[in-house]
Amino acid sequence: MANLLLDPFIKLKVEEICGEMPSDLWLDIAWESLNKLVGYELDFDSKTDIRSGNGKDIIYLTKRPVKEITEIKINNRDRVISEFEIYEGIGIRNKLGCFDVGIGKCFPISKMGSYTETDCVEITYNAGYDETDFPNDLIFAACFIIQAKKQSSSDAGTLKSYKISDISYTWKSQEELNVSIENYVRDYRAM
Repeated sequence: MANLLLDPFIKLKVEEICGEMPSDLWLDIAWESLNKLVGYELDFDSKTDIRSGNGKDIIYLTKRPVKEITEIKINNRDRVISEFEIYEGIGIRNKLGCFDVGIGKCFPISKMGSYTETDCVEITYNAGYDETDFPNDLIFAACFIIQAKKQSSSDAGTLKSYKISDISYTWKSQEELNVSIENYVRDYRAM
């Protein structure tokens, strides 16, 4: 299984944020959890999506961010890739202007007009993150996941607080930790 969190560069960032170097097992657990939370594999890879037309000039893909379109077929006929554009960043553009769609959600847009609902659009593309552009928000979320999983698997995981002599210890509940994680992965979710 590909795992960006095991890349030495990403691993150092996790260590910097967490204050310690988590084991490979904890990093794998965080990686799998991140993929589940956002709804797609985060690592850079080639993918093929088959979509029905939607009456618009935008085709929404399941893996983000899209880096390159390698092949497009509409109704089983090859199309010229230069007829399509990928708009990077926060917005997507067409003739009507710029629409906010979230961070890193890049979609191909046809210069040739819209697709009808009966059109079958098959797109092969390269998408995902590598060590050069992996979002810091997701690295931070990975640290929260590691912290939360460690806390819930320890003997103290079932406690919210306890006291020894005159010193009290209190932890955030699992629900509070989950809300913190949600705040960091929300913008990367599949639509």
